[in-house]
Amino acid sequence: MKQSKGTAIYVPAIVLLVLVFCTHTAVGAESAHDKGLLAWWKFEKGQDRVAVDNTSGIKDDILGFFKYVQGTSGDALRFDGYSTVVRRKAKNAPKLGKSCSIEAWVAFQAYPWGMCAIVGQCETEDVPFARRTRRSSFPAEKDPTAGYYFAVDERGRVHLQASVGGEWIKCQSEARISLLEWAHIAGTYDAKNGLTVYINGTKSGSAPAGGTVKFASDLDLLVGRNHSKRRPANPVGSIVPSLYSFDGYIDEVKIYNRVLDPGEIAKTYEATKPARGTGMEFRKLPTEPAGPARFGAYYTNLKFHETWDALRREGPHPDVVVLFDDMSWRFVFWRGSGYIPFWVTENNIWYTNEFNETWPPVNQPYVYEPMSDKQARFSHVRIIESNDARVVIHWRYALVNTLYNIAWEESLTGWGDWADEYDYIYPDGVGIRKQKVWSSQIDQAHEFQESIVLNPPGTRPEDNIELGAVTIVNMEGRTYTHSWADGPSELEKNASMELLAELSYPNIQLVNTKSKAKPFLIVSDKAFECGWPINGKVGGPMHFPYTNMVFPENSMFTWWNHWPVAQIPSDGRFAYDPDRVAHTAVSNWLWAEYESTRDYQVKIAMHGLTEKHPTELATLARSWLRAPKLFNRSRGFTNKGYDQAQRAYVFECHNTKEKRIRFELPASEEQPLVNPAFVVKNWGNDDIKLEVNRQPLERGKALRYGHVRTPTGADLVIWLELEETKHTDIRISPKDD
Repeated sequence: MKQSKGTAIYVPAIVLLVLVFCTHTAVGAESAHDKGLLAWWKFEKGQDRVAVDNTSGIKDDILGFFKYVQGTSGDALRFDGYSTVVRRKAKNAPKLGKSCSIEAWVAFQAYPWGMCAIVGQCETEDVPFARRTRRSSFPAEKDPTAGYYFAVDERGRVHLQASVGGEWIKCQSEARISLLEWAHIAGTYDAKNGLTVYINGTKSGSAPAGGTVKFASDLDLLVGRNHSKRRPANPVGSIVPSLYSFDGYIDEVKIYNRVLDPGEIAKTYEATKPARGTGMEFRKLPTEPAGPARFGAYYTNLKFHETWDALRREGPHPDVVVLFDDMSWRFVFWRGSGYIPFWVTENNIWYTNEFNETWPPVNQPYVYEPMSDKQARFSHVRIIESNDARVVIHWRYALVNTLYNIAWEESLTGWGDWADEYDYIYPDGVGIRKQKVWSSQIDQAHEFQESIVLNPPGTRPEDNIELGAVTIVNMEGRTYTHSWADGPSELEKNASMELLAELSYPNIQLVNTKSKAKPFLIVSDKAFECGWPINGKVGGPMHFPYTNMVFPENSMFTWWNHWPVAQIPSDGRFAYDPDRVAHTAVSNWLWAEYESTRDYQVKIAMHGLTEKHPTELATLARSWLRAPKLFNRSRGFTNKGYDQAQRAYVFECHNTKEKRIRFELPASEEQPLVNPAFVVKNWGNDDIKLEVNRQPLERGKALRYGHVRTPTGADLVIWLELEETKHTDIRISPKDD
């Protein structure tokens, strides 16, 4: 079977591994097929942290996280993709000779990050770090100098490699193994036929080789993991080699000192293929806790998958989730994403506006961002406020690379780049994001936003995002939708840039996820010189990235799976199959800073989920960016003005005996009121009564308030469900007054 370019050939549900490099006669063979059997791991439950060789009785160590699961016959061993390995000490390893075979049953939960041993005993070296530039490619990995390697790769192909006649010979299957299904794979060697691999009883690849095999008899034999660090496949810009293991089930591993002929392998497959499936399902992004629930922020522990969860070292409250009264939306800070915050729709589509990122020009992994902090060593989240009126979350993180080096570290103080983000979330599902990046090199490029959608295992970007993925809007409500339907074309990109200009500086975005509630973003409409080239020109405020990285045979969008969840030290890996959680970026926004000094820069944006038409977002944008001026008619209170960074009008109480506030807001179509918030500092703990245009509002859905304790007393926070385009009078006083 041959594979056409860009087309995956999948084989049915079972893979048998057969490789032969043996000279001794097996003990305790149970059938004619088992003649020459040297080792047989059945992986039966009850053997604790050892795997018993059914042929020799030797007990081999099982290291890392593992679990016994239902196998093809009896039990099988689940490998976690990172730590699991079965180790046979070198002195007890089968002594292989002129002809040999290995067989096994395997089932992929996900394809490995790169080449991964099913059974291996070969001399290799850790591959050094590599970084690619526009003018260079990654240097080739060195081949092993001795031994054999029976493996699978990142596309589900079967490999048999060995040191034969002084050369490292490689054989690869033409067919691929499907995900989540049992497969029977085999590899054989003799001087006459060379290397041959089989999938589900059918020959799928061969390579001529003749001569003596040079074995690595002084090395341990490993099942399910490589001996040394390898580069993950499909890299983008830099690669940190890593150790990883098989991700899925392995069962009935056998090693022989003879070649199993094609007829034997076909018969074995037919006779031993299981009547039952694996029972595997694609891993799922967390769905609980979910709303509707009382509005507020909650500490929780978001479960992903038992193999991933077992790797972590956290207590019962590592994550934060914001829930809403009458909406099933969520705002989530999850350790699986390094606490990068996500808006989660009613049907569990995850969307984020990214984070701060920078790129120091040093001989290290070049991306410095919280994506690279796989263990969340420098990333922390905490709840600052949670009451009926609003939630405030603080997320602090360092801009690190995958080696945990912090960007732009200075010699004088030892400090590098750190970021503080405050998210002010209100009951209508609208939030304000205040990002502050600290840097001794603040004049260097620092990114603040990228529109990213997650693709859960089993889905491609098209399953979660409409091809007309991004709708942009200006302050007057004019719209344009940018589509990926025709693929990445320069004409399409240039046309979209012309339309951007015609829209008179659009500053509003709606991402068209396949959900009722869709993510939106609103940024400043002030003109600025962004300094970033867009199609050869300098300007802003947005552009559509990565259109030169699309592989249409896999998706019309570019997608990567080095984040989230992934624990390998990678800052860029293209996704080709929907086996892992992946992410897709559809746009970048560039806008004027809110505040800046020689040491830091601050930007703010409005974000959230909405079921409204894109044009209605222009009204919301005007209510924030052109908020009506407040006229204070009260004694005892100072009007601090409208704070865009928290979407609230701020007062300060300086006479606690005269706690009556009256103020006017001359709202209009150009300066509308949309669900305003008010903060009264030093109010105390008194409950309130509130009137809008002399009409009292009862505490409930339309009037929400809460008290925030401070070291000297308490502040009052109020949120109103109110939309007005006319002059509005508001009065607030203590409830018992």
